[in-house]
Amino acid sequence: MTETPEQAPLPEPEALSPTGILLSFIRNNWILLAGFAIAGLIVMKGLMPEGSPARAKPAGTASRNFTLTDLDGKAVSLSSFRGNSVVILDFWATWCGPCRLTMPVLQRLKDSLGGRGLVVLSIDLRENPATVRSFIQQNGFTMRVLMDSDGAVSGAWGVSGIPSLFVIDKEGNVRHQEVGYDPAMETKLAELVAGLL
Repeated sequence: MTETPEQAPLPEPEALSPTGILLSFIRNNWILLAGFAIAGLIVMKGLMPEGSPARAKPAGTASRNFTLTDLDGKAVSLSSFRGNSVVILDFWATWCGPCRLTMPVLQRLKDSLGGRGLVVLSIDLRENPATVRSFIQQNGFTMRVLMDSDGAVSGAWGVSGIPSLFVIDKEGNVRHQEVGYDPAMETKLAELVAGLL
């Protein structure tokens, strides 16, 4: 006697709707989805040190000074530019897609307005200096790159996503901040910076 394999019952018609398919997927893969959610939270928590502020500094407030090391091992303090330069701080990482779109914009701004007093400080978050140096050289970027190796500066500045940009006027006040890449950012930043120089 030959056994016939059991057949799964046909799904109800409503189970074939987009909502039914989604609910079925969630029901059958909830452990996997929960794992992705937990992994995402762990990664985000790892980017920010304990006690990080919940949000970035609002425009018009005094910037918080910091000292970080650049790729050549030289210490750079934000306060050293006060009175002379408008500064764009860019918190970023090589693995961040929107950061990779923002970097050429900042390079062009540095090239066009650097002679008038714009300084671009690209602050890399928690990466190996060799990885960062290779990325900068391969792309021909010339802005100064600082290493936030422990995430303390990004935490003090309330960075919750990257790229995070801050425009600081000559008096040391935050005049603008934004998170993410926007195709219109180059025009917006050029106008803002030119008005502050």
